[in-house]
Amino acid sequence: MRIAHLSDLHLGFRAFAKVERGWNLRERDVAAAFHHAIQEIGRLGPDLVLLTGNLFDHPDPPSTAFLTLTRGIGTLRELLPGVTICAVAGERDTPAAPADPGPVAVLDALPGVEAAAGAPRAVHLREAGVHILLVPYRSVIRPPYPQLRPDPDARWNVLLVRGTPGGDEGALPLDPRGWDYIALGGGPRARRWDRVGARIRTAGSLERVGIDPWREGVVEKGFWSCDLQSGDEEFHNLPGRPVVDLAPVRVDPSDPEAGSRRLRELLQGLPGGIEGKILRVRLRGREPGALAGIRPGLLEAIERQTAHLEIHAGPTDLRLPGLLRERPASPSGLPRLLRGAEGEDADEIPLTPGLWALMADSREDRVRLARLADGGGGSRGLPLAFVRPEEERGSQARGEVDVAGEALPAPSPSTGDSTPETARELRRLREDWLEATGDMEALSLEWVRERQEAESRLASYRDHARELRDRLREIESEGADALCPTCRRPLAEAHPRMVRELREEWEDVVQDGQWWRRRREQLEEKPDALRVLDRQVLELQARMEALAEASTHPVEPVPEPATKEGWGGRPSGHGEIPAPGDPRVLGLAADFLGRVTGGRIRELLVDPEHGGVAVREDGGEWSPPPPGDFALVSAALHLATVGLDLHDRVEADEAIQTGEEGMESGEGGAPAAPSHLVLGHFAESDGSDEVVRFFQLLAGEPLAIPVVAVLPPGVAARLPERLVGTVELRRDPEKRARIRVGSAGRPRLRIEGDG
Repeated sequence: MRIAHLSDLHLGFRAFAKVERGWNLRERDVAAAFHHAIQEIGRLGPDLVLLTGNLFDHPDPPSTAFLTLTRGIGTLRELLPGVTICAVAGERDTPAAPADPGPVAVLDALPGVEAAAGAPRAVHLREAGVHILLVPYRSVIRPPYPQLRPDPDARWNVLLVRGTPGGDEGALPLDPRGWDYIALGGGPRARRWDRVGARIRTAGSLERVGIDPWREGVVEKGFWSCDLQSGDEEFHNLPGRPVVDLAPVRVDPSDPEAGSRRLRELLQGLPGGIEGKILRVRLRGREPGALAGIRPGLLEAIERQTAHLEIHAGPTDLRLPGLLRERPASPSGLPRLLRGAEGEDADEIPLTPGLWALMADSREDRVRLARLADGGGGSRGLPLAFVRPEEERGSQARGEVDVAGEALPAPSPSTGDSTPETARELRRLREDWLEATGDMEALSLEWVRERQEAESRLASYRDHARELRDRLREIESEGADALCPTCRRPLAEAHPRMVRELREEWEDVVQDGQWWRRRREQLEEKPDALRVLDRQVLELQARMEALAEASTHPVEPVPEPATKEGWGGRPSGHGEIPAPGDPRVLGLAADFLGRVTGGRIRELLVDPEHGGVAVREDGGEWSPPPPGDFALVSAALHLATVGLDLHDRVEADEAIQTGEEGMESGEGGAPAAPSHLVLGHFAESDGSDEVVRFFQLLAGEPLAIPVVAVLPPGVAARLPERLVGTVELRRDPEKRARIRVGSAGRPRLRIEGDG
């Protein structure tokens, strides 16, 4: 019994901005890796092919991902007519709604494919004497867990399960005895996990689909093959797009020629050059002017040659996600989630360190969740509340949370020209602006998705039509001696019928392709409804600015995090993002935003005219953050402020422990480190790729404190492995709130006998 085991295909994965023939370049790379794997598997000729989850990159994959998978399976069935393909769903291709089976369940209808997306299922290949148990993600993420037992009457027992060894007592128990091969899914690397004579393998992903591909630059990608009878096995490497991480380049804005010369020297020393590679350049110099240390035009020339160029510009190698995991939180210092209706005993759940998602369908409910998560404003009639530790609650004032989720101190009396009428009018305009901005972003996202869908469909129809035309010409030229594409026998008298059927199919594909071509042309122009919303947003923003400028002081107090002094200053009037007091914050936040946006946002600067933060996009001028980037910029600045605070505390503690002179012990009323963070900015960014990437980067490594993000369900559904838990607010038909606390994250296995 020969098997091939591959995993984490991530079909439909899209990253960076480059497009090739209507496809995102990285999506095409992932599809090419899968195609190479299929060809290699066809050469090896196994009896059984195992797919252990994350076949798709998210639960709602594009049509191109389905097309790639079905074509690959069809090719494999042509190369190996008797092969059986078994697949389980992973966290990426499992919808959040339990009633939704997800895209993997559809594969069960294909000939020769056995798939499990929800409950475990057993597959018996009687003639071969093989018992295969399929255990998908939903069965292992939370109790009650299934019993993983081999069939004693089977000759071979094979287990497919989504999970990684290393779980605690609460993880799914797995006794490896009696299993001939245990195929695991999870994690980007291929691994051996042999226990008590059992063969346990993780295949890893076929391409570098992690949020930081440079971390996987030297990791081998491919799949396992194994002969159960002889015990021979081999890991088959697959080619992938190369990634290059350059050594840091010291730059000086006053001498861009020197920095440019150093960068060229590094690039010239790269074997094979940079053409078509994924490249990262790290510039180290004075912040925020590190980019000025390179001659204008050089980075643009490099970017044109590469598949993707990522630039890190800052004074040090400090990274925002790393700063948030420097100091582990003590269990006594964790905030607690209280759940229960008023007047009833409430469940108390500690928020463990990591990323938590608070979800609700409506914007109003997400605003309420943001208020509750920050501990301000009471329960607002909802059976949910968050409580800080006793020592923190006694020393910090209860604040409010505005509709964007920004923490605000208690309101103070207005002074100067800010009258109550002005405050009410400005607040009403801001609410209208937020609502219009949300509608504009949602409609814009829908338009972009439809346009991308039309381009992808048109490209696939063109490829299919070209394939049918070539096949038709080949069969017509060979006549009756042409081979049947299914049985590989001469067509003989069936030749005319085959030609007729192929011609009809080709004409149908061409006709459908013409419809998608017209559809793509229709979507080139911005929809009228979106143009109207654009004007409405600009008008509301202009009215807000005019009203704010007519007042001596801002109507609402400026956000001022308790963890860092100096955040204050007048809001800019363009999104009201105040300038940070620590200049390092701008560099860290800009570095993080550059990674999130694929280099679209390059730098942040204090706006001297308004006192707020200005941004510079790739190839553009300094400008206030546009409405679509308000959430990203604001959250990145907040995270950088808290992250630097934690970093400084760790350095101070280390200096005290080593007896370094001049360091204070922190006594005398120093504010306590934050127990958790609340990010409630993303209420209107449902499905945004940049928002998803924001949280993927943030939670790429274990976080030291709980980070609570108020998200629409569509965003949380694309972050299953990054979350440690979810809290969802739903409304019943009577509009009463119902709270559901769920598990998330990568599933863990507790292998018996691990010790």
